[in-house]
Amino acid sequence: MMGQHQSPATELKVEVPQGLLLGPPLFAVYCSPVANITADHWVQHHQYTDDTQLHLAMHDDNIANRLTVLATCAADIRWYIRWW
Repeated sequence: MMGQHQSPATELKVEVPQGLLLGPPLFAVYCSPVANITADHWVQHHQYTDDTQLHLAMHDDNIANRLTVLATCAADIRWYIRWW
């Protein structure tokens, strides 16, 4: 979220049954490439359960460029999630 702007949510079509012993390791395997994708774009991220937040510092003179970087990073993550 930036000011009054917020990117749309993406629905996941994959789930792990609650209480499954393999749930945490499977979730870690599923989410681990997100770190590589964000690193490729020089974007910081924070993940907690089913929430991923992207962080990128901006200044008045580079907002448009940085928003493009965030949008490209988010699109790459969305592509990975839909492909998987």
